[in-house]
Amino acid sequence: MQKSMAYMTGYPILGITSNILQLLIVENDDTEFHVLSYYEEPHSAIKDGNLVDANELIDKIKKVYEKTNFFLNTTINDALLVFPDVQATIKGNDLGILLNTEGTEITLTHIRELLRETAKKAQAVNQQLLNIYPISFTVNDVSDIENPQGLIGNSISLKSVSVSVPEGLFMNVLHTIEQSGINVLDIFPAFYCNVTEVASGLNLKTGGNVIDVGYDYTAISIYENGIPKKIRILRQGMKGLADILAKKYQISHDNAYDLLKTSVYLDEKTAEELVVYRLELPTGVLDITEQDLAQTLSAYLEELIVEIRDVLEHFGKQSQFPIIFIGELLKIPGGKEVISSFFDKKEIYFYTSDVVGLREFNVTQLIGCAKLLPIREKLLKQNYETAKTEDIRLEDKNSKKKVQQQEKQKDEKEKKFWDKITTYFFD
Repeated sequence: MQKSMAYMTGYPILGITSNILQLLIVENDDTEFHVLSYYEEPHSAIKDGNLVDANELIDKIKKVYEKTNFFLNTTINDALLVFPDVQATIKGNDLGILLNTEGTEITLTHIRELLRETAKKAQAVNQQLLNIYPISFTVNDVSDIENPQGLIGNSISLKSVSVSVPEGLFMNVLHTIEQSGINVLDIFPAFYCNVTEVASGLNLKTGGNVIDVGYDYTAISIYENGIPKKIRILRQGMKGLADILAKKYQISHDNAYDLLKTSVYLDEKTAEELVVYRLELPTGVLDITEQDLAQTLSAYLEELIVEIRDVLEHFGKQSQFPIIFIGELLKIPGGKEVISSFFDKKEIYFYTSDVVGLREFNVTQLIGCAKLLPIREKLLKQNYETAKTEDIRLEDKNSKKKVQQQEKQKDEKEKKFWDKITTYFFD
């Protein structure tokens, strides 16, 4: 029996972006969640969508868990993983099964069967199935059911979204986490979490285009009625801005990124001739003004935004939904003004989490994951009352030992199956 994903201390949500490792512990109740702790560590273990330094990632994972366990005076060694949006593939699925007998009570076993059958058809070519996310169930002719356990029916079907990712990165990241002594209980793609948080926070349930400008790539995902529909990845992000500064001023990339985060103002129309940074060079001292920095970076920003607009236009009618920007770019003064100038007459939002204690951090994906967890755990948690009824149906009441052996074999088979496709559910 696998452990529940909820601890006494809360849910351990581990986020891995291309440059930051994050660990958030939240405690959920019926109406809201509370942040218990948050730690992050910068890293350079992932480059261009590939894990290039497993040892560094292991060290950073151990570090954030050690800090968290010390702070909370507990021992947490599990993770609900938010996986980076590196060339993810979304697929909508609709699959049904007929139940063996009329008037069958629906249990977790039936839900698992639907998920197994969906997994067989959802695998993308040359990619690893990350997970399957139920949207709604239909029992007989009654649709839009959130959780069918305990209902009586002759048939059940499932609408779901499956997500696949590049196999190499997936297997390497999962192996590295396990090498760190951490057990992955469930996996959520970052874009799904971002969509959940944005749709909830802005109350834009009908649809939206969520644009996450990250460190070395930009993820553009469209959702409709709260469900992710498409995602595209652009190989442009904040790293490109830092590279421009590093090349122009002949400084290291790390120094350029620090300059970008601390001294840059992006809107060249309102930038001033104000010295914001002073470099000590072999040839002397170089004073860098706010206007000089804005002009240096404007061409890159224009190129990025043109690429974003092209992707949105390719999405067709769904591109008419409001545009929501999130991510690192919003932290730089003047960034919102530059973005707005390229989207005249468009409905644009700039979203950051308003959770107390986390406003200065880029944690939209982690907060979205926290909101998905209670729904997912409730659906995939065994209903023990219906399970008892189901056991009796499997065999004659007098053959209890045979039933137990059969259930044990079934559990082992299911565990191998879910491990193979790296999908983690909870009893």
